[in-house]
Amino acid sequence: MGLAVVARFYDLNEATIAASVLRSAGLSPQVFDDHWASMNWMARSALGGFRVLLPQDELAAGVELLRSLPEPEPLPEEDAIVPPDRRASAAGAMVSAVLLMPEVGWALSDQSRRRRPVWWRTLTVVVLSLLAVGLWASILLSWFG
Repeated sequence: MGLAVVARFYDLNEATIAASVLRSAGLSPQVFDDHWASMNWMARSALGGFRVLLPQDELAAGVELLRSLPEPEPLPEEDAIVPPDRRASAAGAMVSAVLLMPEVGWALSDQSRRRRPVWWRTLTVVVLSLLAVGLWASILLSWFG
């Protein structure tokens, strides 16, 4: 008797909760890929996330049970996650990639509820970029100086 994939999740918490629901119904699920996907989180979506597997004879009951679960309620507005400004995120990602400083991308995306003015984010990026250029210049001068 082999195992079959009953569901895939891109979050380990969701996979664990689904396995717990299946286990509470008397089934015997297993969460696969939790170790490598936890360690190599950047490749998690490329490799398919976390798999929840069941024995072949329990597969139909597991699929039916997971489909019967209610949809989660949306978060209240005060707890909702504000999507980042896409233009600023793209510019921040480019600057960050060039300078190898994630702080620049973080400063530009500014995902907090309080929106900072554009001039403040621009000033932050300029200061961080100048610091990064200074850091790179000092490293290069120490190597070749």
